Amino acid sequence: SSYHYYLPYLAFIIPIVSAVRLAKFNNDTRQSDSFIGVPTPANAIFISSIALLSAKAFNDRPNDNFALNVPIKEMGRAVDPATFFADWTYNPSFLIIITIVFSLLLVAELPLFSLKFKHFKWKGNEIRFVFLLAAILLLVLLKFVGIPLTIILYILLSVVSNIINKRKIA
Repeated sequence: SSYHYYLPYLAFIIPIVSAVRLAKFNNDTRQSDSFIGVPTPANAIFISSIALLSAKAFNDRPNDNFALNVPIKEMGRAVDPATFFADWTYNPSFLIIITIVFSLLLVAELPLFSLKFKHFKWKGNEIRFVFLLAAILLLVLLKFVGIPLTIILYILLSVVSNIINKRKIA
């Protein structure tokens, strides 16, 4: 059908919303110690990592360094994590959903923690230290697959932190 012809143009939403996000960030005084909405570099890293996973699926070499050869059970057979996640990158529905969701997250009124340290003590930096440790583990264990998972972890930890902080205040 003809809509498949126009589907690739949907990707232009990402740079358009990124430009809106950057304009908003530059004029928003609330974002000096944290972020509101996913930062543009984090979004760019996430989107770029999908291309890395696509390359993995295209080249599909099971013993390369894209991921630790720790098998994941899928329908009774073992596959390496990079191939498992890379298969999704060829699914147009998945790519459309990622495009829309991450474009909305760029401009969402969602508070996200910043990695700016005022000091290096545990108190007050718990979420930053937990995130950095988890990110290192994801990257070491899963290599390129750890990149998009790290960005998703960043968003999820921010949401959990917001919920915990709201409960402390209430």
